[in-house]
Amino acid sequence: MMRSMANIGKSATAAMLLISSASFGQVSPQAVPSKGGTVLEVRLMVDGEGYLRLAKGGKIVYTRSATLRPVQNVMTAADGAVLWPRMVLPKGAEEFEVNLEGEVYATTEKGRMRVGQVVLAQFPKGMEPKQKVGSYLVGVQKPSLVNPGDELAGVVRVEQEFVASTTKPQKHPYATNESVEKVSASSSQKIVSNASRQAPKPIAAETSKPVHIRLKQRTEVSTETFTLGDIATLSGDEVMCEELAKVDLGKTPPIGIRKIFNEATLKATLLAAGIEADRFSLDVPTSAALVRKSAVLKGEDVNQKAIESAKSKSGLEMPFRVLQPMEDMPIPDGEIEIHATSVLEVGDGYSVDLSIMLNGKKFAQKVLRVAPDASAPSLKAGTGVRIRMVCRGATVESEGKLVTKIAYVGQMVTVSRETTPEPGKQRGETVMHTGKLINSNTVEVIL
Repeated sequence: MMRSMANIGKSATAAMLLISSASFGQVSPQAVPSKGGTVLEVRLMVDGEGYLRLAKGGKIVYTRSATLRPVQNVMTAADGAVLWPRMVLPKGAEEFEVNLEGEVYATTEKGRMRVGQVVLAQFPKGMEPKQKVGSYLVGVQKPSLVNPGDELAGVVRVEQEFVASTTKPQKHPYATNESVEKVSASSSQKIVSNASRQAPKPIAAETSKPVHIRLKQRTEVSTETFTLGDIATLSGDEVMCEELAKVDLGKTPPIGIRKIFNEATLKATLLAAGIEADRFSLDVPTSAALVRKSAVLKGEDVNQKAIESAKSKSGLEMPFRVLQPMEDMPIPDGEIEIHATSVLEVGDGYSVDLSIMLNGKKFAQKVLRVAPDASAPSLKAGTGVRIRMVCRGATVESEGKLVTKIAYVGQMVTVSRETTPEPGKQRGETVMHTGKLINSNTVEVIL
């Protein structure tokens, strides 16, 4: 039993294909369609400038469309080329879905799970692959790898192939010609409404004029997903405009990544949402883009927190510096806090572990090395010092040498001194002490 579905899903950007367990996992490259109208394969097509990637003979090849089927649960073309990255469907899967953004989901007895992501190759203008190898293309230029829906790569459309049937396919009342899949005579195969995510219902032509949709040149959003109303101004029938504004266009890109729109991709998304082509007109400026709204975490604030933490740990009142200062970093909007979680003495400095909190949750972790500034007065190992030993109010001073590799005033250091030689011996014993360097030539040892 098989079903096809044009469905946006919660991310609402996709026409979905579902294949049930009656034929799933039983298809081989040699399989022959039965007379009963069994669906054996799926055709993925790129609507945009991107290419599907397949692995064949140890090489990556490219194509705008490919007919795939599960062979030992791996999505494979009839000639043995494997969809790349390799897509392995779980055993016992009852159905799987592919949406416009290339996300692949499978449903088993345990529930629905995400099993992979179709990745597209996008080549620079004029550098597209042209050399043919069989039914595929190979490229000389290394492409960029993007997810469907990003930049100008386009979206992944699904075409489900059936054995010819004498029964006419039934069209869902809210589906367009582009989003309706062919169906066979089998009563178990049906079109499921695109409106499963409450997509807007088309309004009859006699009651409204097409809505004009003009995209903004640049849009900033702070939410995880965005709608048509976020990125465009709509004019026309008030009810239709209100419904169109609710159309979910997918996930907001990460900070620093622009999602660029083009007319073909946006039109495909609206059609998949159940909006008939004659119900809207599009005006998409060149390089119209969406970005995630962000704030700036100042590197100076993070560096200063590390310095303060090192000073507190050392007890030294002297200038410190960060060896590799952190630079400004874009982050989402919110309340920022910086906490030092640990300060460890390393060599002649400190390693400071910092947690960066955003709205009360951990956002990032940074480790900075902090050391006394070069301008701070210091002594090197072997330097002669006076050792002042204090015991119950009594003070005795003697000469000694600094053992610590490098020492700063106020720091705990190790020194050595020689005791008075015993009769008949030329040298006394070497004794080690730990004390505080209280000035440039005196170490105080508390006994």
